[in-house]
Amino acid sequence: MGGGNRGRTRSEIGTPHATKAVTLGLAAFAVAALSSLVAVILGAGGDVLALSLFLFVLPLVSTIHLTTHVAGSLVLIQGFVTTGIAGIGYGMADGLLLADVVLGASSIAAGSLGSSIAASLLSEGALHVVFAVATTIGVVAILRQGRWLGTPLGGVTPGDPETSVARRQVSPVTAGLLFAVGGLTGALGIGGGFLIIAILAWGGTPLHRVRGLTLLLTCVNLLDSFVGHVVTGSVDWTAGGYAFAGAAVAVGVGLTVGHGVRGRPLYWGLLALITVAAARAWVSVA
Repeated sequence: MGGGNRGRTRSEIGTPHATKAVTLGLAAFAVAALSSLVAVILGAGGDVLALSLFLFVLPLVSTIHLTTHVAGSLVLIQGFVTTGIAGIGYGMADGLLLADVVLGASSIAAGSLGSSIAASLLSEGALHVVFAVATTIGVVAILRQGRWLGTPLGGVTPGDPETSVARRQVSPVTAGLLFAVGGLTGALGIGGGFLIIAILAWGGTPLHRVRGLTLLLTCVNLLDSFVGHVVTGSVDWTAGGYAFAGAAVAVGVGLTVGHGVRGRPLYWGLLALITVAAARAWVSVA
């Protein structure tokens, strides 16, 4: 296992032997690949999917039981590859404004840094509650975006001026909301893309038009969270290598497919993913 985990993490995740370490690595590769593919196509949701798979599905199909802190570290490593590369890919195609990137990144980083370190003081139960609350907020925010479906702002009309001209996506109000997202998601070790994309699209900007900025801001958010996990020693570096590889394999495929996904498929895909994650999170709390 990785040096950052030492005896505590090895016993908690139940992988004291080399065979089980490889099993965890292969599981991390598969989860990262699937989650990265979803994140690149939808522009968000990969971290929620990955965390849900690690915490709720992996124990059902194997003897591996990850703590929330260790699972979060694997999600972070997978997320760096996904959000960084895909964010640049979409951003170059969409013509992102530097002012939006700077203001959005500084806002979300300020909110995330303190909470990611403070997360080590929270119990497993408290982290599950925070996760449930965050995903529920995401469901509500994405639902609001449904009012634009079937209109030019829904991104389904070819030649829509909203899709051909770059415009400011981060206002002072938006920056304040991104600060709050950083504080909320930093405690979980997730990027919060499902909240970021809803905030950026709040005024009716098509979801596919904000994917690039969403992924880049998610990458910044993950960086602060990752620092907190390194400081607290909850990073499994061995399994993290597998997660890195899985994400790298999936990003290229996701970008190729993602450029053609917009409008209703994008909306319903995001809504379905976040709704299922929220429901499962509340079941775990109960």
